Amino acid sequence: MRDFSTPYGPIAVALHAGVVVAHDVQAPQALAYAAKEAGATRIIELVQAQPADRLLPSIALVLPHDLVDLTNGRGQTLVVGKGYGFISQNPAFCPETRAALLQAAVAQQPLTFARGIVGIVAPGQHLAPDQARLWNIHLTSTGIAPLCYFCKELELCYAPLCIVGAVPDVAGIIDAAVAALPAARACPCATTMQPARARGLVSDDWRTWL
Repeated sequence: MRDFSTPYGPIAVALHAGVVVAHDVQAPQALAYAAKEAGATRIIELVQAQPADRLLPSIALVLPHDLVDLTNGRGQTLVVGKGYGFISQNPAFCPETRAALLQAAVAQQPLTFARGIVGIVAPGQHLAPDQARLWNIHLTSTGIAPLCYFCKELELCYAPLCIVGAVPDVAGIIDAAVAALPAARACPCATTMQPARARGLVSDDWRTWL
């Protein structure tokens, strides 16, 4: 565990083979900055989630493939007022990191779901059943966003592992997933700022982007 001083406040992060594993994230801006500063290329977030689909078991792991952000006022960018242009949110999460997590989770937890849409809510926010049906939401969480947006802006891979109920041995799943990740990234996450680079809007020093 290393302590970092960031423009968004102090934070401690632990780096495992180029991966930061986070849970109960209270300062997503500081976490993303510190992970990049530490030399990480990927962030895996362990997220406690609640089922919104009656077919989802009370104990399960879910690797969501998409999200619906139902929050307001959280701040969705680290590059306020920079005008670099649109960063695609499709796919919402890193496909390589999701694949490694899925492989590890299925091997250890039979009730693992490979897809799902997670609704992001504020603490205490209630999602009505008709609202969940409207957005085709399968589960809800107070995590994931805005951290996933910040990771894209810093060219970090990001994927959440949603934990519904009391799932045992999540640490073993994370260890196996980290071991399965390729050393070289072939996903689009590593080049999300390339259009801005090509236009001469940003330098190679990521700290100057913010």
